[in-house]
Amino acid sequence: MTKTIMIVENNEYFHDLYQTMLKDSEYKFIHAYDGYEAMDKIEETIPDVIILDMLMDMVTGDTFFMYLKNIPEYVNIPVIIISSSPERRYRHLRKAKPNLIFIEKRHLTRDRLVDEVNNKISVTRKTNRVMFRLPEVAAPDSKRVCVVGDFNKWDTNANPMQKLENGDYIIEFDLEPGKEYQFRYLIDESKCINDSDVDKYVKSPYENIYNPVAITRN
Repeated sequence: MTKTIMIVENNEYFHDLYQTMLKDSEYKFIHAYDGYEAMDKIEETIPDVIILDMLMDMVTGDTFFMYLKNIPEYVNIPVIIISSSPERRYRHLRKAKPNLIFIEKRHLTRDRLVDEVNNKISVTRKTNRVMFRLPEVAAPDSKRVCVVGDFNKWDTNANPMQKLENGDYIIEFDLEPGKEYQFRYLIDESKCINDSDVDKYVKSPYENIYNPVAITRN
């Protein structure tokens, strides 16, 4: 089945460039020249990968990115950011998606683009993208919320969650299908809480503590 790539970029030159770089593939392309147009076109066809610019009129790239992360139908779409702006300006996006691909245009090569697009499509086939979401009411006035679990070796510093405008916290991972992952939320490095909407709970090694479990589909 032909895979679809949406290019969201306000400069027509880069639309042509990316399509030329990927010309040997069998991908189908959807072109959007600003965030509003991308929002309209994604309702018609959900792409397999999005190539996203940051500097656009009206709706900027980072705003469109967070829009995707707040819509259940779009949250799992892989995104490759290619921008003339330095990555440091958009570090906050990586909090919501730790494995986000960000390429500065001056460093872009054909091989890099082909590899990243192919990898994103391959990952989509071989893994399940799982979003963890903690509502604001569960962590009011918190300064830092992390998710710790089997998928990050319970590292309390590995994956801080991104706070949305509505106060909720989110983060997503590409996880191996058909497995169970225990996890918990860590608030301000001192308080652990469970997710109330999970597949099941299992008893932890610690007395009277049960961990929520996320189960990925095969």
